[in-house]
Amino acid sequence: MRDLFNFSKENFMLDKKKNYVYMFILAFCSSSVLLFFNYMNNDSYKVVSIGGSFFSENNANLFVMTVGLIMILAIGGLMYVISNTFLKQKNKEIAILHLSGVNLVRISVYFLMQIMLVLIKAIPLGIVLFIVMNPIFNGIISLTTGVSIPLFYISSEAVVSGLMVIGIVIVTLAIAAVGFAYQSELIDLLSGPSKNSKPLPVSHIRMPKIVWWLLYAAAIYGVTTVSGQSRALCFMCGVGAVALNKIIKKALPKVFLLIRTKFCINKKESMIAIGRASDLIVSLCGYICITFMAITFLMAFMIETMTDTKIFSILCMSYFIIIVLMNLALFYRNLIETPNQLQQFRTLYYLGFQRKQLNKINRLELFILFIMMMISPIIFGGIMIATNLSFMPLSMGLILIGFSVSCTIISLIATYYYRKRLLMKEGALS
Repeated sequence: MRDLFNFSKENFMLDKKKNYVYMFILAFCSSSVLLFFNYMNNDSYKVVSIGGSFFSENNANLFVMTVGLIMILAIGGLMYVISNTFLKQKNKEIAILHLSGVNLVRISVYFLMQIMLVLIKAIPLGIVLFIVMNPIFNGIISLTTGVSIPLFYISSEAVVSGLMVIGIVIVTLAIAAVGFAYQSELIDLLSGPSKNSKPLPVSHIRMPKIVWWLLYAAAIYGVTTVSGQSRALCFMCGVGAVALNKIIKKALPKVFLLIRTKFCINKKESMIAIGRASDLIVSLCGYICITFMAITFLMAFMIETMTDTKIFSILCMSYFIIIVLMNLALFYRNLIETPNQLQQFRTLYYLGFQRKQLNKINRLELFILFIMMMISPIIFGGIMIATNLSFMPLSMGLILIGFSVSCTIISLIATYYYRKRLLMKEGALS
């Protein structure tokens, strides 16, 4: 067992930069859970009523509690997804253990050690971040609501409840680690992922791609026909998210292929970058759709709750936390996939591409990803703001959209420079 622990620790330190990013994400998630529980246990925040057609005087506090719980579930779900990404990069280590004759029980213990090496640092760091963020959050709420709130107020019940939820998430992550070890077959680990491994659909009926474009357009039109109605706006945003998911997976690759064949036939860097961006966008479809829903759904609720600064403040906090977490998750996902991307760049180098051309491909690929991630929520968010100026000031709408755009730019710039640094470190590319 001691040798297994040493092997686990050595492998952890080999990828310490990636693991530290994973650790920071878990710490930020933990601090956010504690922050929301502290909010829900603070009597100074309790509301009496919420204006608008969606809410009534009797369900205001229930709404506050529901928003907090949904955020906690969303954060817990994100922790689980990120942890799965963390585990999926361990295929080579599982293969080594299999070939060394290590049984599944010891492999499961190995993955538990990997998770725990992160958690024993992430949870204390999350508590420290909570202690730092709590007075900042209380100060912002006090300024926006005019309610006198102790800056350093911490509810003992909130801390206990938050730690219990974090403990449940930790147990879930441990179970996921054991399950991942048991479902990983040696032949799959050695052969790598296959694009053709997905089972074919049972039904042979194919919805015409034009249907999803029309559904997306109908959702945009629907947003323009409702004003100040959260339920209607959320429904239209939900329809838009479903249509966007299908467009990205089914229709968008055809559009990129058409652009490549019609306009980039003599521009090899652009042709390669667009092709790579198309594959990357499809693989990140879930992240793009979740970002779209987070931005549009929260903005829809904000439009109707502008008159209640307490509720509006907590919705803004939820918005900012979700955007930061999603971009951290996006950066971590790109960080994990970078070695595979580097292999493709190396192949292009051997085919005669210079480092300057490879950097151009890298920039253009990430720029296309940025445009794809931002254009849909900006369209919906901009239309919602434009048609609800009597409910939400234009300046506030621009701040919300600008924050999302800024976080995404920072995430993708960090990805670009990380890729570029690896290209520079490669002996063949230096």
